[in-house]
Amino acid sequence: MFRVILNPEAGAGRAQTILENVRALLESRKIEYEVQYTKERWHCARLTQKAAEDGIEGVVIIGGDGSLFEASNGLAGSNTVLYVVPCGTGNDFVRTLKLPKDPIEALKLQLDSPIVSVDAGAANEFRFMNIAGSGFDVEVLRQTEAYKQKYHGILPYLLGIIRGIRYYQPFSGVLEIDGKKIEGKFTVMVFANGQYYGGGMRVARKADPADGLFDIIYVPALPKWFICMVLPLFLPGWYDVLPIVKRVRAKKAVLTSKGITINMDGELRDMDRTEFSILPGGIKMALPNITQIR
Repeated sequence: MFRVILNPEAGAGRAQTILENVRALLESRKIEYEVQYTKERWHCARLTQKAAEDGIEGVVIIGGDGSLFEASNGLAGSNTVLYVVPCGTGNDFVRTLKLPKDPIEALKLQLDSPIVSVDAGAANEFRFMNIAGSGFDVEVLRQTEAYKQKYHGILPYLLGIIRGIRYYQPFSGVLEIDGKKIEGKFTVMVFANGQYYGGGMRVARKADPADGLFDIIYVPALPKWFICMVLPLFLPGWYDVLPIVKRVRAKKAVLTSKGITINMDGELRDMDRTEFSILPGGIKMALPNITQIR
């Protein structure tokens, strides 16, 4: 038995049309299923947790990165398999997994693939699938919201970047990794399980969601004009060749910064002290070849 969980607002309403194709595919495979709709924020987390408690074999999420964020909070540590039908604005974690962009083709491939374990991240009491962090990306997300209903893909984020540069301020904080403290002002700091965020910007091109480690990337405070200069390197991920960009791989880290906002797969939460940890193999998925990500 599968449960199909649908965010009716995903993809500016495209999710409902995609649902009919998902129904047809599951029925052609003679897979029993039932459909549930999310009605509010955090509803997907509750529905997926209930599915795991009920011993449901697979949960099919029709939505974007926000739905996956909530699903990870419901499914982490369970044996219920997560299937993704991407129809959000960014679909960034799907990019790392190298699944087809077409929602139904992506589901077909997963249904034909073996079950594997991928890592999840934890930020205090929350779980996330893709990337968490703070800094410039938080301001971009705030500015992007105004464009998401009108545009799809990377365009809302590019417009958000333009406005984000205007309002961004570096944040002060202390990063602790393996007993070592790194203190200062930062432009951006990410704890990456996946490689992309912001609708296709490759912030952590070496991150592997099946290696049991975060790619922690941080950049010291930069003037706004310099951010404008390095943006062309940011999209494909080659900005990390710059000596100012630091990369550390670790299982755990702590970020302390009073009044800071943490971005977890697009979900923004204020947390003065955040303990990050990787949950090796925390989520069951069906993928063709997890080694292709590396």
